Amino acid sequence: MPRKALRDLVRTLLQRRLAGAARVDGFAVRLDWPGYGPVLVCHDLTQFTRSLERARRQAVKAERYWSRGPLPPLAVTVVPIDHATFSTHPRECPSTACPTTAALLGTDAAGRNLTRSP
Repeated sequence: MPRKALRDLVRTLLQRRLAGAARVDGFAVRLDWPGYGPVLVCHDLTQFTRSLERARRQAVKAERYWSRGPLPPLAVTVVPIDHATFSTHPRECPSTACPTTAALLGTDAAGRNLTRSP
């Protein structure tokens, strides 16, 4: 098999796998931490699960665990996220474009209501 054909086959299989992973919706626990330097707040996403109830229980456990330390998180929330985004999300991320609880509250990241038309 020529190299180009093999490379195209591998690329196609990887794209199918990633496309399948992107459709897996679920939830993760988001931990917001005080930032450092010019970054005021950063966050981590942990404990991906497909169940909202399980994610809520994990968030309660995470909050209990981290509240005993010298630097507790600013917030512990459950966020909707797909598995592909979760698996590639960096640690201590300062981005404001990352998943928030807004979708679970029926609003977008800016606080606009998603259930009614503008």
